[in-house]
Amino acid sequence: MSRRSPFAFLLCALFCALLEKKVFARPVEFSKVIIARNIRTGELHVRNLTEIREPDSIGRVRLFVTRLKTPNGKGDEIDVFHVRIRWTEPDQWNDNFNDSHRSYEILCELEDEDTGETRNLLQLRVSDGFNGYDERFRFPLDSHYQLRCQVRPRNSEDLTTEWTSSKSVDIFDLKPFNV
Repeated sequence: MSRRSPFAFLLCALFCALLEKKVFARPVEFSKVIIARNIRTGELHVRNLTEIREPDSIGRVRLFVTRLKTPNGKGDEIDVFHVRIRWTEPDQWNDNFNDSHRSYEILCELEDEDTGETRNLLQLRVSDGFNGYDERFRFPLDSHYQLRCQVRPRNSEDLTTEWTSSKSVDIFDLKPFNV
């Protein structure tokens, strides 16, 4: 006859009591997912993934600008600015998993610090398969310009969220990269 310790009996009783209260197995519907749980109270925060609403906002937008000296074919060098934008995708698109028309809207503005005038440099929509955009520009170097970009997602139901902005880059202060 084997002798069981009182500790094993207590552990078994505790496990059975927890199973009775369904602490380990909380039924959740197929279309819902647990996004957070309060450890002290045991409360579950559940999100319905089939609900149609605005997509979550983009986590971060990074703007990289590089100044390059490039020959123009006449023996002179011109300044070309390579602008790269990168962003993270939203956590949830909130369009009931319909990914047929998802996209990102990109808006880049060039601000003249002397006059305060702002112009749209880039305004376009790209597919959700992209998480970045590159292009080269020439800017006049006679004034102080700041470049900033912002991105927002647009889901398949044509709903958008607020813009997520990058930090501003001062074009005048950039030194040529390849000199």
